[in-house]
Amino acid sequence: MSYESTSIKKALERVHQQHLLLPAIQRNFVWGAGRIESYFDSVMRGYPLGNFIWWKLDKALAKKYPFYRFLTHFHQRDNTQNERAQEHIYSNDMWGVLDGQQRLSALYLGITGSLTYKNRGRGHWSKDYNFEQFKLYVNLLYNPRKSDEEKEENPMRFGFKFITEKHAQEINDKQLWFKVGDVFDCDSEEDILQLFNESKQRLQDIADPVLQKKFEQKEREVLENLLHFFVRFQDHELLHYFKVEERELDEVLNIFVRVNNGGMVLSKSQLMLATLSGTWAPARDKVEEIVRSLRLLGLNIDNDFVMRSALTLSDLPVLFKVGTFTTKNVERVVSDWEDIKDALVKTAEFLKEQSLLHNKFELISKNAIIPISYYIKKGGDLRSAQAKRNLRKYFVISQVKGIFGSQGDGVLGKLRDSLRYLPEKNKSFMLKQRSFSYDELLKISFSGNKSFKIDEDFIHELVDMPYSSQAYFILSLLYPNIDYEKNLLDMDHIHPFSSFSKANLKRIGIEREEEYHYWTQHGNSLANLQLLTTKVNNTKRAKPLKNYLDLLEAEQKGSKSAFIKDNFLPKTSYELSNFIVFHEKRRDDMIFRLNKVFA
Repeated sequence: MSYESTSIKKALERVHQQHLLLPAIQRNFVWGAGRIESYFDSVMRGYPLGNFIWWKLDKALAKKYPFYRFLTHFHQRDNTQNERAQEHIYSNDMWGVLDGQQRLSALYLGITGSLTYKNRGRGHWSKDYNFEQFKLYVNLLYNPRKSDEEKEENPMRFGFKFITEKHAQEINDKQLWFKVGDVFDCDSEEDILQLFNESKQRLQDIADPVLQKKFEQKEREVLENLLHFFVRFQDHELLHYFKVEERELDEVLNIFVRVNNGGMVLSKSQLMLATLSGTWAPARDKVEEIVRSLRLLGLNIDNDFVMRSALTLSDLPVLFKVGTFTTKNVERVVSDWEDIKDALVKTAEFLKEQSLLHNKFELISKNAIIPISYYIKKGGDLRSAQAKRNLRKYFVISQVKGIFGSQGDGVLGKLRDSLRYLPEKNKSFMLKQRSFSYDELLKISFSGNKSFKIDEDFIHELVDMPYSSQAYFILSLLYPNIDYEKNLLDMDHIHPFSSFSKANLKRIGIEREEEYHYWTQHGNSLANLQLLTTKVNNTKRAKPLKNYLDLLEAEQKGSKSAFIKDNFLPKTSYELSNFIVFHEKRRDDMIFRLNKVFA
């Protein structure tokens, strides 16, 4: 391998011209906004960029393997994957990046592209207006305080920040934003001076004396920083790379595996995907196809999940080891691929139909999905009511008890063994039972004293659980008469939680602080929660329970008693003043019902 140097600008021009591409063995871009900002700050400080390894390609060699373009516009929902490079643009001056992909991607995306993220909160992923686009700017008036340098181990010295274009228009005595890409487009120091004068004119147009004075005080420093940026990113040859000229993928893969983890093997799924890509060209596209399909069904998973599923569903060793990735095992995964995809999609569809995938309530462990997919791939029954109940029970307890925890591979192996057996004179595993059996799960003991067994003490813990994803899953076991396949469900408080304000409780005589905490704690617990359709919840909202029941009865006779029965409300007063009695009675009833579920 020979060692060469180039400037950041020249390297990114190669990226833009698609002369610098990503081999399929590379993973997707994973850096977040903060890490990109920090990397730009490091470049400006004069820190080393780190070494890179590029694989020299010609047109003939490039056509033998799949290559991908660098990501320009990251979108958290719509564009997290790299696009496949088109062969018609291939030339004899091409390179594949073996080491340094994340750093190069950060530079390219920060200078030429954007990041689009979902706004915080519970807004639905399907709505475009819940997403905002951010571009990289530098704050020309940024002033790192000494207190920040004392608090942070690696404080930012330059004001790089991903912000919206709307935010960039806001100018005050602390911020004057400058798009990083504009600086990079300059070809000379005269261009930089022109940009500087344009920023100065923006301030003069505002006609704010205080702001103009602040800028005048930093004028020389601002210009020096812009010129420094120009020199660091365009002029100096700061990017050093080793040139690899091997032509066989096996040799390149060996280099890739070693350099990406300090001479050790790559992380689990990355090694699997790299090996798959080396022997099965469309591997990366196939994995990402599954990721997209499951995300469209509301299951937000990644490549790691798909690779773990592939091993489990192909009856290969679940624990990721180098020895797992033999040519024979890779061939088995490839042979099973369509069945693996079909089982994963059917699993996501089943969980969605059963309201176990909910945009408001996150899964605690996505690995719990994989045994269901294994069961489906092997021909397990999904139609009978008993099978559906047992699958729901398994899935809920996996989430609530944290069965998978940090020993996910070991748990997967034991669960798969509980489902399968190897018949005599048969090379393929088969299901022990065609209908999913929860009783088989009760026989398994996991590390950390975890199991699927439910005792009285645990049931008492469940009914005191606060509003949470776990509470939603537990409630799904207590509503056997809901048609999950036809109804979109919400979880809400029976006595509206807004009723438990200090002012409201004071009106009914709850004044002491310890009483207030007692009421609010129980008001937010499982015994005051219910499952109801989104349509019903939209009509109920924050109405006091008694008022809502009276309204139901006034609209249609018998609706009140039906609501009470469907939500197993105790026979007592539904006034808020009687809440503690209501809570105790419903809590006792829930304990009884959960004991029946787990009998």
